[in-house]
Amino acid sequence: MGSALLLPVVAVLAMQVVNLNRNAKEEVENDAREAAERINQRMEAVAKSDLSALRVLAANTAPDNIDRSVDLAETAIQLNETWRSVVLFDRESNAVIFDAAKDAGAVRVLRLPENLPSAGLAEGVLRDGLHCPCVRLHVPLSDNPRYVLTVFIDPAVFQAQLMAGIPNGSVGAIVDREGEFLARSIDFDRRVGTPATVYVRDAVNRGGAGVYRGQTYEGFVNYTAYAVSPETGWSTHVAINHALIDNPRNMSTVLLLLGAIVCVAMAGGMIAYANFDIAVRRREEQRIIEMQKAEAVGEFTSTLVHDFRNLLAVMHASINLIVRQTEEKQTRETAEAARDVLERSEKLVVQFLNFARRDEPDNRIINLRAMLSGMMDLLSKSVGKGVEIVINAPEDFCFLGNVQQMELAFVNLLANARDAMNGSGKVFINAEIDGDMGVIRIADTGPGVPKFLRQRVFEAFFTTKPAGKGTGLGLSQVGAAVRQAGGAVEIDEGPVGGAVFIIRLSLADTNNVVELTSKSAG
Repeated sequence: MGSALLLPVVAVLAMQVVNLNRNAKEEVENDAREAAERINQRMEAVAKSDLSALRVLAANTAPDNIDRSVDLAETAIQLNETWRSVVLFDRESNAVIFDAAKDAGAVRVLRLPENLPSAGLAEGVLRDGLHCPCVRLHVPLSDNPRYVLTVFIDPAVFQAQLMAGIPNGSVGAIVDREGEFLARSIDFDRRVGTPATVYVRDAVNRGGAGVYRGQTYEGFVNYTAYAVSPETGWSTHVAINHALIDNPRNMSTVLLLLGAIVCVAMAGGMIAYANFDIAVRRREEQRIIEMQKAEAVGEFTSTLVHDFRNLLAVMHASINLIVRQTEEKQTRETAEAARDVLERSEKLVVQFLNFARRDEPDNRIINLRAMLSGMMDLLSKSVGKGVEIVINAPEDFCFLGNVQQMELAFVNLLANARDAMNGSGKVFINAEIDGDMGVIRIADTGPGVPKFLRQRVFEAFFTTKPAGKGTGLGLSQVGAAVRQAGGAVEIDEGPVGGAVFIIRLSLADTNNVVELTSKSAG
């Protein structure tokens, strides 16, 4: 009777074992899929960035002004280290108008793709010829599509993206739409520009994403996860040992038999262990989801800022040409003023890029009044005309921190106060020295923050704003910047209402202060 009563337990345990093995197989497959998708997104981001830069260059290229066009192309090559050559090609006469290349020599005439889209095309890899092995991107001139601007890119940039994202113990490759290697984790120099295996080419023809069984040129039997980019037609393939998938499947049958023998004696313990294991997995999965979410935001921000930085670089080069070539005083002064604005924009872009990459902070001694004075124009524009900023801080209030991160923290705090006050009110920035510690209080005249939310507002992605009004990253960045400066931040309520952000920092030696100017604020 006791054995009969335990039969449902035996069935439950048997199903549990099968599920665990299935989960293990799916986890291996999902890890490979995610790695392929992640590498594919990074590869696609690089290609999009180069296409965007090429479109901007094409918009400023004129066949009737070759000297200026060549200057712009050479400047773009200097700013993009992976660009080997920029060629202007006449489609009707099959003639090369100019070849701005890092390596001297006449470019080999290439057959351009038929029906070239006006937005441009990432064609793929070419192994032999001048500037090769290379990847070619084409963009027709918007004003005259008879002419096509082509850039030759070093495929090593895609090899670097592959090697940075491929899991340990895997074999990976990036191939173009023809099934030829753009990058490969094994034997890259010999394989680049050559056809991949028939398994890879079949997957490329199918398109989309999935998992297939195959074998590498080295005889490595594997299951390969792949993802095809809808933008470029290129695809990423991550091959894993077939045993990592086949073994869990085969083990399921064996474990069912063993489970039938031992589960009666261990039924209670196995059930308790299974429940505990499920709870741990759920907590771990939730933690991984949050990490992936933060990583996705960082990668997206980094890619967006990288693209914008490329556009600024081309604009900067164009303005430099105007300054050098014009003899008109008013035109020169206007161009120099525009160049100053661009330089400030580039510094601000660098600040966001450093935050997105989470680089190690470059800490230095900061004078609070000097920092706030240098960025007052930026703070005023952030809060708008309806918000008054009142600053009261000692002249010798100095602390150790990263200038860009602390400036961004103050911008986020004041922007948060502006939203809380609906764009009208006052913000008070008060600082005082308390022994070896410095205390900064940023108070506003808004409604304040409820006590039950004061700890959560510093969590990443947490926001009380309506959908589309906030990302939940502003106060999270404030907390990170203060912690990296060796301090702490908390929220309290002001004497007449409103929120008060209290930042405590260790004071720095004022004998070695590096004064900040308005340029440091970008």
